[in-house]
Amino acid sequence: MTPLYFGSPQRRLFGVYSPASVSARRPRAMLLCPPWGQEYLRSHRSMHQLALRLNAAGFHVLRFDYHGTGDSAGDMEDAELPGWQSDIDAAIDELIDMTGAQRIGIAGLRLGATLAAGAAARRRRQVDTAVLWDPVVSGARFVDELIALDAA
Repeated sequence: MTPLYFGSPQRRLFGVYSPASVSARRPRAMLLCPPWGQEYLRSHRSMHQLALRLNAAGFHVLRFDYHGTGDSAGDMEDAELPGWQSDIDAAIDELIDMTGAQRIGIAGLRLGATLAAGAAARRRRQVDTAVLWDPVVSGARFVDELIALDAA
């Protein structure tokens, strides 16, 4: 695994790249888009395990933190969904540059799945597979769930 920073100087993003364990004729690569908040913390190990399994299956994998979250630059107050969409675009570009893959897959969990779906639609030339793991389909319901979790 290789920790790295990428993106523009104004939006430095932290990522972890892990290369494929076996080589393929054509490089295969997968971008993992995390959920947000407590879901990020609770799913971190699962996302790491997913990356390891993808590596064993011959995929190069990039996991990353959105601007204002985790080890990426910025403060949570600066975070916004359009900015996180551009973070995914930067991560797609970085993964393609690092691996030489012509097309990649993208997988996201919860809010990450919702953002990944938008990226897959915008970047059809580069993204050929999208795995959407329990996407957030209603923003209002998602906020209600977060409030209920906080109250518990």
